[in-house]
Amino acid sequence: MKYAQSIQRSKNISAATIVPTHVILHHTSGSYTGSVSWCLDPISKVSYHCIVARDGRRTVLAAPYARAWHAGKSSWQGCPDCNSYALGLAWEGDTYQNPLSEDAIASAAEYLRPILKDYKIPPANIIRHADVAPGRKDDCSPAAREALLSYLP
Repeated sequence: MKYAQSIQRSKNISAATIVPTHVILHHTSGSYTGSVSWCLDPISKVSYHCIVARDGRRTVLAAPYARAWHAGKSSWQGCPDCNSYALGLAWEGDTYQNPLSEDAIASAAEYLRPILKDYKIPPANIIRHADVAPGRKDDCSPAAREALLSYLP
């Protein structure tokens, strides 16, 4: 593993487990440290499976089979409640204002590769928060998604 990874389990997950069929890409808008802290705070009622910093460090907040709270009110291709079938990965900051660094993209790909393989998730099922919550969310930038896809098989 090239990039430093820490594991800090968020309590902001459901008791139910999932079998992920999709990955939803987010950005945090805030700093890496602040975003990890926020997701660890039960008051936030927010979590991702993984947050990736601009320098490639990442924190895993939930196992891939955990039902994390990242998509909120959401639907994809007629299937509501994306938290029940999608893994959430967030990049530090705002991907519109600050395009992703190569380290951030490569680290996300490094994290996702074994998950995509284990759960047989095709690249077409890697979508943006904006796709599942249109009008409510705009993250992450389309360029961020395309950059990640260029790093995956």
